[in-house]
Amino acid sequence: MNQDHSSSWQRRLQALLDVQLARFPWIIQLRATLRLLREERRDWPWLLPLLVVVFVSTYRRERARRRLS
Repeated sequence: MNQDHSSSWQRRLQALLDVQLARFPWIIQLRATLRLLREERRDWPWLLPLLVVVFVSTYRRERARRRLS
């Protein structure tokens, strides 16, 4: 939504939401991540498999490291 074209109550509601969300930093990070993923939607066919490969390889490496400890 464009800030210039929104009504005053919508701006106030958005400001209230922003203040309340600032109390929980992890929610702000989650919103930013979701916004970035939404912007990268056209790249999902190659981006998501790449993320899965990185996750699986990191998970296996950490599990192997824990077994050795």
